[in-house]
Amino acid sequence: MTTALLSVMLTAQADEYKYLSVEKTDGTVVSLSASDLTITFADGYLVAGTEKVAALAELSKMYFSNTGGTTGINSIADSEGFSIGEAEAIYDLNGRQLPQGSQLHKGVYIAKKNGKTFKVQVR
Repeated sequence: MTTALLSVMLTAQADEYKYLSVEKTDGTVVSLSASDLTITFADGYLVAGTEKVAALAELSKMYFSNTGGTTGINSIADSEGFSIGEAEAIYDLNGRQLPQGSQLHKGVYIAKKNGKTFKVQVR
């Protein structure tokens, strides 16, 4: 019953907004396009479509907005003295934090070290 009510509420509100943002307890925000968005809860996770977005225990809040939680990447600059292996946290372009020691494939990532954020390209 609760899931059905939540589904109706999300569908009704999503028509007015472009994004559903999910904020986790660690402060990270994942913004999902609200267009044709299907949300379910399975095995302790919030699931958007077929992708697990976050464990329910990690959810802080969810909200609709007309701007996504990301600012975009306009350029990638070399960062002297920065090695991606020294990063305290690494995120993919969807805002998901990757587990420490993950094998990074070719692409662009966001890395944090000593309170600074770097845009990193793996070639």
